[in-house]
Amino acid sequence: MYFSNLLKRCGFPQTRWRALGLRLGLLKNTLDVIKRDNDTTDDCLTECLSQWLSRADNVNFKGGTTFDSLSDALKSMNENAASDRINQEKCKAKAIDIFSTHHPLLSQSLSDPVSVAIMLQREGVISRQALATVESASPSVPNQRKVLLAAIRVAIQSKYSLLQTFASVLCKFTGNAKIGTVIQKDYNTQFSTDDFVNIEIKEDSSTGTITPSSPHTLTALTVEIPVRKSKSREFSSIRASLARMIFKVSKAITQKSPPLIDLKSLICLFNSDLKGKLAECNDISSVVHVIEGECSLTDIELLETVVEEFEVTEAERYIEQYKTSLEGFCHSISIDLCLKEKFDAVNTNPSLKCETATFVLDWRPDEKKLKDITDILSETSGKFVKIKYIDTGYSIVVTCSFPHSLTGVLIIKLSENLELLIKNGLMKLTVGYCTIWKKRKIQEIQKALEEDVPHEIKEQPHDTNEERVARLEKKETEGATPQSAINQDIHVEQIDISMTILNTQLKKEIKMNKQLKETLTKMRVKALQEHVLLAINTSSASYSIRKGMRMEIEQLQLLFTHKTGLLDQNKSLINIKRLIAELQEQISLMSVHIHNKREENEEYRDVIRMNKPTAESVFIARYGYRAVYSNQISFSKGEELEIYEKRSSFWWKGRSIVSGDVGYIPSSCVYSMLESLQFLEFIMSVEKVSLPILQKIRYDSSSNDEKAPLFLEIINDDPIMISGLRQDKEQHDKCVTGSVDWYSDSVSLYYPSPIQCNEVISNIKDHEKIVLHFSSTNSTVALLSSTKLHTLNLRRLVIWTTPLTNDCIQYLCILLTNNKKIQELVISNHSISDRGVTNVCQALKHNTTLTSLNLFDNPLIVSGQALSHLLNNSSLVELDLRRTSLTTKSILLILQSSSNNEMMRRLMLDKRHEETCINTYPNYHLIQDRVEWKY
Repeated sequence: MYFSNLLKRCGFPQTRWRALGLRLGLLKNTLDVIKRDNDTTDDCLTECLSQWLSRADNVNFKGGTTFDSLSDALKSMNENAASDRINQEKCKAKAIDIFSTHHPLLSQSLSDPVSVAIMLQREGVISRQALATVESASPSVPNQRKVLLAAIRVAIQSKYSLLQTFASVLCKFTGNAKIGTVIQKDYNTQFSTDDFVNIEIKEDSSTGTITPSSPHTLTALTVEIPVRKSKSREFSSIRASLARMIFKVSKAITQKSPPLIDLKSLICLFNSDLKGKLAECNDISSVVHVIEGECSLTDIELLETVVEEFEVTEAERYIEQYKTSLEGFCHSISIDLCLKEKFDAVNTNPSLKCETATFVLDWRPDEKKLKDITDILSETSGKFVKIKYIDTGYSIVVTCSFPHSLTGVLIIKLSENLELLIKNGLMKLTVGYCTIWKKRKIQEIQKALEEDVPHEIKEQPHDTNEERVARLEKKETEGATPQSAINQDIHVEQIDISMTILNTQLKKEIKMNKQLKETLTKMRVKALQEHVLLAINTSSASYSIRKGMRMEIEQLQLLFTHKTGLLDQNKSLINIKRLIAELQEQISLMSVHIHNKREENEEYRDVIRMNKPTAESVFIARYGYRAVYSNQISFSKGEELEIYEKRSSFWWKGRSIVSGDVGYIPSSCVYSMLESLQFLEFIMSVEKVSLPILQKIRYDSSSNDEKAPLFLEIINDDPIMISGLRQDKEQHDKCVTGSVDWYSDSVSLYYPSPIQCNEVISNIKDHEKIVLHFSSTNSTVALLSSTKLHTLNLRRLVIWTTPLTNDCIQYLCILLTNNKKIQELVISNHSISDRGVTNVCQALKHNTTLTSLNLFDNPLIVSGQALSHLLNNSSLVELDLRRTSLTTKSILLILQSSSNNEMMRRLMLDKRHEETCINTYPNYHLIQDRVEWKY
C-alpha cells in the first residue's frame, strides 16, 4: 500500500498500471491475471505493485524492488514528474533513516536543546511555533529534547536537506559536535554528488589530465584525486592546480608528522569553530583532511600557516607555484565566467546563515575581474571571509563564509570599511542574520531629509567645494566652536531622545483625554503606550527621519573614530562636520515642528473634548481598508477610529477621528491597546490555551506587565490573532454551548468546544463533508491537528467565521498536503488573512484534486500574487474572491493567470473591479464567459 499511495501522491495515472508493470519486469500473463481478478484500476495498480515487491517474474533483472528501479521505470514511460517525486521520496526516506538511527542517542544526550532550537529556528529548520513549544517544555530537558526532535523529524519529512543543516547546527555546540559530525558523515555518504571528476597525477610530476570519474587500473606511481566539475576550461585548469597542490602539501605534512596536539592547537587558534571536528581526529591524516576542507580556490591561508609553523620546507614550493597560478587566474578571468562556480577545494557542507556574509555589488559581471572581488574583500574584511560562490541578478552577489566565532569582529571590521565598500558600489551587506547596510533604505532616508533641509545649507549644483565648506563653516561659527562640533554626536543623541519623547507626548495628547481619575487598567495602558508606541508606528514620516538621523550619526561616529585610515583625512573631517551640521539643523526644525503642532493641538482641544471618545471606544487601524459599499468607511493604517456600536463580531459601526466619516468598519482591521491587555489577562485566566505561541506567554514566570510587550509582538506578527481572541473571549464570557449535527454524509459543528471536536474525530467515519462554524482557536486546533482527517474520504471542508491563526493555518496546510481527496475548500467570513492564503496556496501547489476554492468575505486578503501563482498550475475549476480587499491590480493578475488555466470555469469577483478590468485587460474576451462580477 505504501508504494500505491506514493504513486497516487506523485500524480501517476492509474490507468497506466499495465505499462508500469511491464517495465518493472512483470510478464504479460501475470498482468492479464491481475486484470481478470480486479475490478478497478486502483486495485490493479495495488496488485501490480504487490507482485513487484514479491520479485515475481523478471523483477530482479530489472533492478529489483528499489526506489531507483521504480523511478527508472517511470522515466522510461515519460512520467518524469512522477519519477522526480519518487526520487524526492527516496531522499526523504534516506534522511529519515539516518535521523532515526541517531534518534536514541539524541534523545538521551542532546545538550542545551533550547539553544539548539533557537539556532534551528533562525536557520529556517523549525518554525517559531515549534521553538515556543520547546521553550514551554522547560525545565524538563528530556521533554525539550522530545519536542525538538519531533519538530526536526517533521521538517526533514518536508525537506530532506534540512538534516544536513541540523547536523551543522549541532557541530556549533561543543557537547553536540561529536554526534553532529557523525550525522554529517552519514549524510554525505548517502547523498554524495556527481559534481566531481578525477584527475590522474604522477607523484613526481606536477601535470595532470582530466579523466572520467569511473575507476580504472592505475600504475604504481599514479594516483587519482577528485576535482569539482567546472563550466569553463579556465576554472577546470585552476581547480586541477589546486587539487595537485593540496595533494602534495598534505602528503608532505603527513610525512613531516608534527605533534598531533600542537597541530590541533594551532588550527583551533586559527578557527575555534573547528574544535568539534578536530575532537574526532585521532591521527595526522584525519587532521589534514580537516585542513583541506578549509581551503578554497582563493584562500589557502590555513594550509600556509601549518606549513610555515611546522617548517614543512618541501611543501613551500608547491604553495608558491599555486599562488603564482592563482594570481594570473584572478587577473585574467572575468566575473561572468565565475558565476555559480563553487570555490571550495573539496565537497563541504553548506554554510549556515549565521556564518555567511553576502556582498551585493552594483557591478556588471563582464566588466570586472575576479581580482576586483578578492581585492575589495581582502581590504575591507581583513581576510576573515572566503568566497563560497558568486551569483548575479540585478547585480553581483558574492556569498562568503566566515568562522561563526568571529561574527562580532567581522561586523566591526566591515563597519570600519563601510565607506570604502559604498564607494565601490555596495548595494547591500549582510553578516549572519544581520543586514549591516542597504542602499535603498539609505536613499529613502536621504530623500526624506532633503525635503526639509533649509535652503541655505543645501548643496547647489553650481557650488564649488570651497563655497560649500565656507558656508557650512560659517554656520558652525555662529552656532558652536570647532571642539563642540567634534562632540556634536553626544548632543545630537540627547536632542534625538528629547524629540522622541516630545513626539510621543504629542500623539498621546491627540489620542487620549486628560482625565484626572483613571482606573488601574487605564494607567497600565498609558505606561505601555509610552513603552511601545514608537515601535508600533514604524510607518510615520517622523519615525523614518529619526531612524535616518540615527543611522547617519552612527556612520559619522564610526568614520570619525577611524578617520586615520581614510585616504584624505581633511576631506573626511569636513564632510563629517558638514553632515553633522545638516543633521543638527534637521533636529532643530523637527523640534520647532513639534512645538507648532502642540500649539495647534491646544486650538483643537475643545473640539476633542466635545466629542469625548473614551479609551474603550478608540481603536487604531492595523491595516488600511477601502470601503466596498456606501455604508462602509475607508481608512488608512495607523488611523484612529471611534467605535459606536459592535453590531456583530466582525462589523462595527463607528467614525474616523481623522476624516469624520461615519459607517461600518471591519473589526479584523482594528485594535486597541486596552483590548489587547484584556486579551492578555484572558489567556492568563482561562483553563486552557491550545495555541503554542500563547502557551509560551501563559507559562512564562514573568509578571503580566513584563509579558505585555511580547504579547503585543505576537499580535503584530499574526494578522488574524486579534479576531480569534475576540471570538474566544466572547464565547467564554457568554458561556456559549456548542452543538454538533450529524447527517448521513456530513457533520456540522456550531460553536464547538474542544471536547466536542475530539468526539467528532473519534466518531467520524465515511462522512464526506465537515462544516465548522464560529469555532474558537482551541477547538480549531483540536479538530485540524488530528491526523485521522488525513485518511478520511473527505470531499468538502467548510470553515465559516472561524479566524485561522498561524498555528491553525499550519495544521490546515498539513491536512491539505496529506489528504488528496478534498475537492472543495471553503474559508469564508473573516476567517483567513493574506499570510494564511499564501501558506494555503503553497500547500496546494502540487494538488491535483481540489476543484473549488471559496474565499468569500475575507477583508484581510489584500494581495493576489499567491493566488495567481496557484492558478498557473492548478486543478481549480471554481474560485470565489468576492468581498476581499484585493486591489484592481491584483484582480488583473488573477485574470491573466485564469486565461492560462483551461480548467478554470467559474471565477467570482467583486463588481467594483469590472469596468477597469474589462477596459484594461486585452484578453478579457477570451475568459469573459468564465467571470462573474457580483456585489
